[in-house]
Amino acid sequence: MNQGDDKYRIGGGFAFVSAPFAVHPNDERRARATIRLMKADGRSRSQIIEAFRDYVVKHSPLSEERQMERVYERLDDWLD
Repeated sequence: MNQGDDKYRIGGGFAFVSAPFAVHPNDERRARATIRLMKADGRSRSQIIEAFRDYVVKHSPLSEERQMERVYERLDDWLD
């Protein structure tokens, strides 16, 4: 999903670096905007999660498991 990185700016939820997901208010705002856009484009919950996982695998030096725990925690609240 390389297109997702560019189109949706998934990195914004990670401060465009390797910060934990959406811990700063600006990161949260960008992450929520990304999710809204993805939902508006018809992306399913599993596709959204896959796009975030792809980003984490490619760009985060933190463990995938640790980063994705935070992603799941936030997405569970935001995707319902």
